[in-house]
Amino acid sequence: MVLCSDGTVHACGYNGYGQCGNGNTTNQYYFVRCGTLTNVVDISCGRENYTSCTAVTSSGQLYVWGYNGDWQLGTNNGSHQSTPLLRDTGSLTGKTITKAQAGHLTIVALASDGTLHGAGNQNTGSFGIGNTSRQNVFTQIATGVADFSNNNYDYPVTIIRKTNNTMQWAGGNGGGDQALGSSYVVSTDEYGVPTYGYTNGTVWQPINIPTTINGVAVTPVKWVKGGTGNYNYILILMSNGYVYGCGYGGNGALANGYSSNVPASSPTLCLIPPCTDIACWGHGAESTTGFITTTRKLYCSGYGGGYSNANVRGETVWSPIVVQLY
Repeated sequence: MVLCSDGTVHACGYNGYGQCGNGNTTNQYYFVRCGTLTNVVDISCGRENYTSCTAVTSSGQLYVWGYNGDWQLGTNNGSHQSTPLLRDTGSLTGKTITKAQAGHLTIVALASDGTLHGAGNQNTGSFGIGNTSRQNVFTQIATGVADFSNNNYDYPVTIIRKTNNTMQWAGGNGGGDQALGSSYVVSTDEYGVPTYGYTNGTVWQPINIPTTINGVAVTPVKWVKGGTGNYNYILILMSNGYVYGCGYGGNGALANGYSSNVPASSPTLCLIPPCTDIACWGHGAESTTGFITTTRKLYCSGYGGGYSNANVRGETVWSPIVVQLY
């Protein structure tokens, strides 16, 4: 799905649930226009065959279409939608929408007043409302939100940046193996590295990034979610270029020199010079993180079995290595 400069949206590919938005469920081998949408400024789509889609217009209207088997379109039924449908009911009534994301089984939307709204099967508690109940219509799930992300794969996690620049998360904790929940130390090895136990994430929990570093105030400027399934992790780029990470650390994607998980209550500092950008790629535990430093060098850390970390020996690395570009 692509957004064009004239504000129209176009799609091609699998269309079994109407996700191409052109009024039918026939696969589209060439790009077709998604309904009659105009003045669109933001789009998103979900995952695999079970794709739902969103579009936000310049006037703050939210349109949804595609797969609805988990009631993520907020229509109070499970009927799929083959053309874009305006959503301005439930908790969205009277709201001006600035951003929306279709995730795994859910859709989340941010309004201009800082309220966050969700619909669908939040079976991991990713709405942070204290339960895992499916929300058949859009329901308000948080306030004071400046930005958010709603990842689109198994064991979903929703991450929010509050208007006071604090970070919070809710959602999949996979019995604790994603290391994102409230933590307690189970044991410590001979090097002083702790093993943690974790609680679930059905309510909003803080990601305890620092507010000052070396006496200077810092704020989060970007965050990315890597891994899938039970291997979620989060990296946060701060305004001074430092990067902090929490979550699954088994294959080095946290770039902290260790292979242990790190809880959101105690994010670890990545062993990397000050950065201007970060990114994650890969699947499951086989994930890699990339860093662009202020000196314009590219570093990678993480899984190396497919050479995706640019290690010529195909080795997994737990501390970032500089990438040689030829």
